[in-house]
Amino acid sequence: MSKENKKVISYNQELESKEGHFLSLLESVGLPINDIFVPIKERTIFFSNASSLLAQMSPEQKFQAVYISKFFAAVSVGLFDAALNYIWDETILQLRKRIEVYDLEYFYEIAASPEKRKDLKTIDDISKLTDDELLKGALKIDLITEVGYRNIDLIKYMRNNASAAHPNQLKITGLKLTSMAEDCLREIISTPIPPAAIAVQKLLENIKNTEMSKEDAKDVAVHFAAMGPEPIQRLTEGLFGIFYKRETTEPVRQNIRLLAPLLWPYVDENIRKSLGIKHAYFSANNNIAEKGFAKEFLAVVDGLKYITDPHRTVEVSTILEELKNAHGEFNNFYNEVLPAKRLRSVLGNPPKIPNGIEQKYIATLVEVFLTNGNGVANSANDIYLDLIKGFNPRQSIYAIGLIFSDIISSKLRIKLCQQKYFEMIGYLKEKISIQSAKRLIEEIESLKIPLDEIRSNENLKELAEIAIKETP
Repeated sequence: MSKENKKVISYNQELESKEGHFLSLLESVGLPINDIFVPIKERTIFFSNASSLLAQMSPEQKFQAVYISKFFAAVSVGLFDAALNYIWDETILQLRKRIEVYDLEYFYEIAASPEKRKDLKTIDDISKLTDDELLKGALKIDLITEVGYRNIDLIKYMRNNASAAHPNQLKITGLKLTSMAEDCLREIISTPIPPAAIAVQKLLENIKNTEMSKEDAKDVAVHFAAMGPEPIQRLTEGLFGIFYKRETTEPVRQNIRLLAPLLWPYVDENIRKSLGIKHAYFSANNNIAEKGFAKEFLAVVDGLKYITDPHRTVEVSTILEELKNAHGEFNNFYNEVLPAKRLRSVLGNPPKIPNGIEQKYIATLVEVFLTNGNGVANSANDIYLDLIKGFNPRQSIYAIGLIFSDIISSKLRIKLCQQKYFEMIGYLKEKISIQSAKRLIEEIESLKIPLDEIRSNENLKELAEIAIKETP
């Protein structure tokens, strides 16, 4: 027998002995003893992979990783649900540190709604964001990759349903725990900031710390075309956020005045509309200074046409943000109902959607209707269903096409979310007559490709884009 096998046998015997004593103690005081600990063989499977997991961390990272120590301690005694909670805590802690090093002000502007943004200033305020907001914000500014987000989002689901975060009945195997720990380490804990994020970070530093000439701005603008749509959108939102803040100095604003018009041609129409909504928010709340700077930014880029009716637009946008936040929290079953009722009341019957907010409205409704995978918030679900049934053909196609978005595609790895997506298609497809959209629906319903993998199919993505363009 090899030395390694002898170590495993000795380890198993020691665990069995300690576990037996502890269970006897529990039994002697009348407490339950069944299904308290994960079987020892599952712990052995995990620890056989432990060295490869730890190899991903530098000595400096290991030295500071208190939650990783607690994670291994929980694994050793067979409390995999508690272990998952600890690895999640370490992941969120490291993500917060990456955000602070990157650019906290820029992150808050991208990740938070205007209502919440006013209370976010220092790194201590980051705790005011939910884990869901934190992950989505990190994805938006490229601190985590699309694949990384999808993996971590699935772990978030498991943490909420199979960890010690709250009562659960799900089981975690040694291999599953190893896989989730590896994803946390690879995607966030032990991974440096991606190059795309570093490029934006350096640009923000230059804007804040140097005075640019027109020629300097043109040199920077050469790289805009190669950045890709998502980084462009996030950079635009970030520059807008810096520009409207009262604390921003005039040299920094002047740098943005030079860059913004060169960036604007690459900016998606939906992002342009969102800047108009933020201006409306400042107007409705009498934030005079912010309103003035926001209007100036839009004037600089020839975007004054995106200024919208302030009060109703802001009211609906705020309710949508409240609904998304409630959806991402543990007690969403109860908290989603109130904003859902307010949304239906404000929109009326049939729903009248304010200009500039249609896509946000559809995307939010689809996200909450699909559930977070834990179960259906029945009282709110009836409201979502009524509003979704009110979609016109163009809105219906857009809703179905959200399968190509990061957030919805990630949800579709969960069985309940898949069922709700097909339920939604069942209500919407009868409204659609565009042939390209019908073909897209047929491909989706054929189940030739798993729902969460459809996003990477370029042919289907092109079909969805054609369908939206063809719809009046």
